[in-house]
Amino acid sequence: MTTSDYVTLGGGRMYIDVYKDGKPTGKWQYFGLTTAPSLSTDMETLEHINTEGPTQAVDKTIVKKQSATLSWTSDEISVNMLARAFYGEVATQTAADKTISLNGAMIGDLVDTGATGASVSIDGLVADEDYKYNEKTGLIEFLTEQSAELEISVSGGKANVSVSAFKNAKLEAAIMFMGDSATGTAMKFEAYKCSIRQDGEFSLKGDEWLSIGFTADILKDESRPAGDQFFKFTELEVR
Repeated sequence: MTTSDYVTLGGGRMYIDVYKDGKPTGKWQYFGLTTAPSLSTDMETLEHINTEGPTQAVDKTIVKKQSATLSWTSDEISVNMLARAFYGEVATQTAADKTISLNGAMIGDLVDTGATGASVSIDGLVADEDYKYNEKTGLIEFLTEQSAELEISVSGGKANVSVSAFKNAKLEAAIMFMGDSATGTAMKFEAYKCSIRQDGEFSLKGDEWLSIGFTADILKDESRPAGDQFFKFTELEVR
């Protein structure tokens, strides 16, 4: 093959194996839509300078520290992606009947029932005249002023999936990227042990596609043989 055969253009998919009890499970999950995954490395060296001659010269160099990081963004805004970004856990909240007491209300006041798709009623008030319930958000908006004590009854509703942030102290996982090139070299990339964190700001709304930035510090996997404890590339095919 000629050198130009290795000029590469293409994409690929990222997979994750979240550590359990400090070890990989051997089971991979598709990470989701990812954009521009990139690998960067850094090396810190210590030089010895020989000063005995007429000019100073470096005669020995050793590596003090070497590190590697993987960074990417995901365009997939899902509860699973948010849980990864903010060290959270995904939970399903089952709808439960409840009563909310309120000391009057002004026009435009909002009350969050915490229940979507529920049946809502307020004693003495008429729906869509005195108040309006939004089944999608679970919010009640008051359309008229109320000075008396109010009892809001909420029953039924949908089970909602939510993410509570920072329930975990860290996210450790193995990462695998399976290249799929239109032309050139398709590579498989494996990082055996990574500490993953959200990187940059996460916009709640915007004029562009929303995305979440990630950075993974590639750690040394002491359980693997010496010389193969960080990451490796495997050539899949050349097109």
